[in-house]
Amino acid sequence: MNERPIDAQPASLPLFRFDCLDRLEGERLPASAAPGSPSVPAAIAASKRAFAELHTLLLVDEGQGNLVVDGRVYSLERGKSLLLAPGMLIESEPDGLASLRGFRLGFEALREATDGGSRRVFRAAACLGIDRVELPRAWFRELHHLASRLAAARALPPQQRDFKMQPLFYALVYRLLELLAEDRSQEADRAILRVVREMELRYQEPLSRDGLAGIAGMSPWHFSHTFKKETGASPHRFLAGIRMKRAQELLLTGAEWRDVALRVGYAEETSFRRAFKEAVGLSPAAFASRKNERIASVSYHYAAHLLALDIVPYAAPIDRSREQHRRGFHDRIPVHLKRGKSMPPELWRYNLQHLADSRPQIILHDENIPDEVEEQLRKIAPAVAIPWMADNWRTQFRRISAILGKEREAAEWIGNYELRAADIGSRIRERVGEGTVALLHIMLGELVIYGKRNGGAVLFEDLKLRPAYEWDGSDVFRTIAEDDLTRCDPSRILLVVDSDDASVDRWERLRRSAEWNGLRAVREDKLHRIAETPWLEYSPHAHALVLEEALRLFRG
Repeated sequence: MNERPIDAQPASLPLFRFDCLDRLEGERLPASAAPGSPSVPAAIAASKRAFAELHTLLLVDEGQGNLVVDGRVYSLERGKSLLLAPGMLIESEPDGLASLRGFRLGFEALREATDGGSRRVFRAAACLGIDRVELPRAWFRELHHLASRLAAARALPPQQRDFKMQPLFYALVYRLLELLAEDRSQEADRAILRVVREMELRYQEPLSRDGLAGIAGMSPWHFSHTFKKETGASPHRFLAGIRMKRAQELLLTGAEWRDVALRVGYAEETSFRRAFKEAVGLSPAAFASRKNERIASVSYHYAAHLLALDIVPYAAPIDRSREQHRRGFHDRIPVHLKRGKSMPPELWRYNLQHLADSRPQIILHDENIPDEVEEQLRKIAPAVAIPWMADNWRTQFRRISAILGKEREAAEWIGNYELRAADIGSRIRERVGEGTVALLHIMLGELVIYGKRNGGAVLFEDLKLRPAYEWDGSDVFRTIAEDDLTRCDPSRILLVVDSDDASVDRWERLRRSAEWNGLRAVREDKLHRIAETPWLEYSPHAHALVLEEALRLFRG
């Protein structure tokens, strides 16, 4: 490459020299006007291969075609942009680009070099650091606008042309550089995020810096530097943080600390104890036995498990209009989270922010929360998942009590509950004899009945009343039709009607129907309207209340 003495640019800044701007007009890609420096040589149009010698920006307005760059095929069509760098091997089929219309901008990137004398000499250099050929479509409009302005300036009279073209050329090139820098930064973000995800999935494995750098697609040194810049911690320290958070969660479930060490990736117990104490400020054993005072539950039901242990949650979902049975606790709970029959993203965002602000020591949740919510909870505090569908309420209660060191209190509570349930069940069965019971709920306009969980668990398991329908095959509830009610014809009906329009309308139609009024429970005035809570809540606190309400309802 020829050396050219240039005085127009300070040595500390990149320098670019405009070479050519061609308008693609539906013919072959034209060669550069500068002899010996074609960006996409005319030889390519004859199906020959050639190396690009200029930086070349291709902007396609119309047409279609393929260009092979360093062995990779890039499709060209309206709105596509390619950026070619010196040294790239370019090839195309004959007439493969003949239909293209658009712009081709060729330019050199120069940097200062010494020649041993007093002159400032600049040599061509691939200083753009191009790591992609196809540019994002979002860039096309802006780059095409600048290229169009540059082309318009080129048509001016000679005395105005250079004056107008030079600043427009630099505006285009520097904007391209800005976009490339932003893209590299975003790509680095994406690469580090991939590594963090991998750490979170494989924290128990021996992950090396070289292996993590390979996932990021970076050299080990560049990876370490970029990772610390993006996260504020070295890869080693960040991985240790993930392991320590998981270790806290496992210790809270009652796991023995030596077993925890192996499960979070530490082969040596002493290394684990040292790392844990450095991160948490307590030894693993001391952490497991400490008293936790700021316990949050993002599960509405698990908050009631805490109440049964005489623990007021530090944070819990609350809806005063639906929870009259908990009203005595509402003002004692410091952090009120939002709850709904569905949990859209905006409710989760509200709850996550309030949890982050309040800094709980432990967060209880079930397995039904979205994965991204669980991930964010773990960033706030140790988050322990208590199985919802796999466990019944007694097992859930025992798990939660073990986390809090309250096993004795939970066992005593369950013992007292079962004694009370046996007493009340015996008294109710004496009154109802062989009569059957249905727990009916009108929800979103549908008729549903409950079986093994919620109020059904109290009625049919704990009080041992006779269900009017097959209840053992339904995990929570199932939808029925009106004629199903006629067939089972319960002796007593406990009815919950939701307040939504569809449910209220269904109830109004149902209560006026001949089928409904022909039911034994309706004819004999054994229909009991009950509230959603505590009857449809699944927790020890609610079930203790349901026992007493059932005794009151079945007196008649």
